[in-house]
Amino acid sequence: MSPTIGLRESKKVGTRAALVRCALELAEERGYDGFTIADLVEMAGVSRRTFSNYFNGKAECLAAVSESWIDAAVKMISDAPAEVPLTDLLRGVLDHVAEQIAGSRLAFMVMVESVPELAAAMNTCDVAHGEKIAAIISARTGIGSDDLRVPLLAEFCLAAGRTCTQRWLARGAAGEKASLARDLDAAFSLIDFAGLLDLRKN
Repeated sequence: MSPTIGLRESKKVGTRAALVRCALELAEERGYDGFTIADLVEMAGVSRRTFSNYFNGKAECLAAVSESWIDAAVKMISDAPAEVPLTDLLRGVLDHVAEQIAGSRLAFMVMVESVPELAAAMNTCDVAHGEKIAAIISARTGIGSDDLRVPLLAEFCLAAGRTCTQRWLARGAAGEKASLARDLDAAFSLIDFAGLLDLRKN
């Protein structure tokens, strides 16, 4: 890759990240319906055309905030020592995301639950998230990505995180993180990760 191409791609990544960051800031300050794309591009210092190069609309831009959660999760799994069980890693990743939600992203998740188009955009993002998690599970375990268990485990993790978070928000227990952790423990108890992964030795 030439330095020029590298710089161009880096600028694109930076512009996209700035749009997502500004959208989140505006949404948390004014609510989802309290700002327009015009407000967003003005804050980010880009044109409406530039915005359209990255996103189809406000909901898609806001939903992209979840990409940083998944990227951090993938890095946590990738950087962990080989002897750490995958079950512990995946459970730890969900704990990490839950901590973010319970801390600085609670208002955003409440917004997701109350705005149908934003919830739909988040569900669309989950497709890409599942592919990223499946890829790291495959790399971590040595099980081929074409093995049915790999995408199923990835989808289970996403579903567990999403369902437990929705239940937690519905209970109005925003200040009580322990209840979210208990639900995650219960969800992970439903799957015999060790048994599934031992099958790769056969």
